[in-house]
Order: sequence, then structure tokens, then C-alpha cells
Amino acid sequence: MKILKLLLSLSILLAAAAQVGDSQAVCCSITITGSAASVQISTSSTPVHWVQLVAPTGNMSTAYWSLGTVATASGNILPAGAGQFLPPKSQGGYDLANVYVSVAMGDTLRVSWDPF
Repeated sequence: MKILKLLLSLSILLAAAAQVGDSQAVCCSITITGSAASVQISTSSTPVHWVQLVAPTGNMSTAYWSLGTVATASGNILPAGAGQFLPPKSQGGYDLANVYVSVAMGDTLRVSWDPF
């Protein structure tokens, strides 16, 4: 009987832990294929808690990102194999329509975020 209660308690605990884990999972992500042009991550206002940008190791050129219009001369750099995490803000978060990236032709950039 004690073993049955222990197994039941353990299964309830594991189910609760799985639900908590799911609420922290990444909701959304995209892969941007380079066109050598500055592009918004989203063309419509999309409020998010945080943003992560990753330039795969196979990229041949440096990618650029910015909160505003990107140009290779003024954007923040993302060399191949590098990443940038814009951490959660206490208030307001980020708007994906204000995050711009520039990726060279033939390269990619992976972007993940957690919406409000």
C-alpha cells in the first residue's frame, strides 16, 4: 500500500513538474535566410519577453542586428557561431518589429523569442 501511495505521489509530482517546464518553453522561432538587406524580425508589432539570435557555425559572413534600422557599419555583430541574448525586461519587453537583422546572401540566422 505504501508503494502504491508513493508511486501515485511521484506521478502527480512529475505531472506538475512537466506543466511548469512547459510554461518556460520557447514558443516561437524562425530561421532568416540572408538577402544582404536589413529586415525586421516581424513586420507587425509583436511584444515579447526576450529575444535570442544565433548565427550558425556554417555561416561565411558576419550577421548584424540592432534595435532599429541595421546597417553593417552601425549594427551589432554576430560572427558565425556566435549568439546574442536580449534578456527579459522587467517592464515592456521588446517589440519584434523594432529588431532588425542583416544577414549575408547564403547565410542564415536563427531567432527565438517568448511572447507575452
